[in-house]
Amino acid sequence: MDIIRRNTDYALRAVLILAQQYQSGHLPAATIARRQHVSVHLTSKLLQRLQQAGIVRSQMGAAGGFRLARDPSQISVLDVVEAIQGRLTLNRCLIARHLCPLNPDCPLWPVLARIEQILRDGLGNIRISELCLPVRGQTDEQ
Repeated sequence: MDIIRRNTDYALRAVLILAQQYQSGHLPAATIARRQHVSVHLTSKLLQRLQQAGIVRSQMGAAGGFRLARDPSQISVLDVVEAIQGRLTLNRCLIARHLCPLNPDCPLWPVLARIEQILRDGLGNIRISELCLPVRGQTDEQ
């Protein structure tokens, strides 16, 4: 079972590319796609979902492309995961406990709920800015 799916991985990497370029303006989808060896079509689709979630914004024109909608320190890994995959959950019963025929006596529900909360808290506490590596060739003086 993949908790973070392949498209979500690509979206996270696209956000990291944009975070590294945060002060530099917009990047075309083709540039982002080329840097991660992913098709432009898929990259554009993922960027559109990230835009709908308010994580990136786009600009048309010669200097257009995509950029983060807010500072990388204000975006969590969980924000990106849920923008692409929807709400992160381990089991359907955690979304709607009242629909489970075993409710309220299920001994597994509290354990799954605790694991899910640990996962959500962990991903929610990791900021995109923490994952950014310096761009190759760039020094602290630049």
